[in-house]
Amino acid sequence: MMFQYSSLIQVLLLPFSVCSKPQSEAPEIMTSLMWALIRNHGTLMLCLCNTAYECLYHREKRMGIDLVYDDVERNLVKEIEIVKAFKERLRRITDTVEAQIHANLAIQFELERDVYDKHLAQNIDDKCYNLRSTSKEIDFYPNVENVDETISDPETWAEYSNRNIVHSRYQRSLSAKIREEAENLMDTAAKEMRKQFGKTNSAFTKRISEIIEARNRLKVHMSKADHEIKQLEEAVDLLKQAIREKENPKKVAQTCLEERGRRPNVELCRDDPQFKLVKEVHAIDEAVDTLRQRFREAQETLELLSFEKAKLQHEIQVKENSLHIDRDKCMDLRKAIPSSVRLVGYI
Repeated sequence: MMFQYSSLIQVLLLPFSVCSKPQSEAPEIMTSLMWALIRNHGTLMLCLCNTAYECLYHREKRMGIDLVYDDVERNLVKEIEIVKAFKERLRRITDTVEAQIHANLAIQFELERDVYDKHLAQNIDDKCYNLRSTSKEIDFYPNVENVDETISDPETWAEYSNRNIVHSRYQRSLSAKIREEAENLMDTAAKEMRKQFGKTNSAFTKRISEIIEARNRLKVHMSKADHEIKQLEEAVDLLKQAIREKENPKKVAQTCLEERGRRPNVELCRDDPQFKLVKEVHAIDEAVDTLRQRFREAQETLELLSFEKAKLQHEIQVKENSLHIDRDKCMDLRKAIPSSVRLVGYI
């Protein structure tokens, strides 16, 4: 019987001692796994989801034609969907791990209690084995042989311990399976989230390049508009000056006609100078009319160019705003996302 006690104690200790961790640390394997799941379920998932939501919130502040449902938007939405899907799966596996931890602690308690009881029983049997007729501990215990307080026989005694051993092995096997499933899920979640995170970043990079290219083109057009406006303003000034320069010659011709109109009697002749002075006034008037027409056309063109310049300025402002949102706000936020190694969280 003493040999049976020693053998069974060793066997009862075996289910956890064969783990890579000591017996006292065996439940901590699942506990550390559960905390890894909670970290992924809580901190990391919240970080990823909040970052995507914040990017969407910032991008709502784009203006005009840039406020579009583009590839970046689609990838951000997909990023949130993937995070939510894995968040739910990790929540379920976390519940499974927690339940398994309780099962492991229960069977560990049963094993430790069985080992403790067998140690006590072995010590008692050792004491009985060493009792002699000369031992001081011996005494009379009337009718003790007629009282049967036993609750098991050798068969049920062995069956109880064997049942604990089988159950502990089953729970350990189940723990290993759940742990493998949980680690695979965390690894898959990390890879899928990192993959989608990379796609979203690529979409951001492409969109930022497109915005910069569009802004640069607008700036080129803006520079050309500025050059044309400057040339037109110079032309307008020249036309104004040309119109002013026609005033004095007209004054001279009209003054001559006025003075020659005061010639007396027959001297008031419609002679060649008279015809030429009249023709000169008409020519000056026609030239001034032409200059004024060109001046009006130049003014209208200048107004159109100024309007186009204002439009270009607004469009450049729209692009600058979009660039600030995507590059300076969203991408800076996304730089804080952990690497793929940290995404795994537990291995």
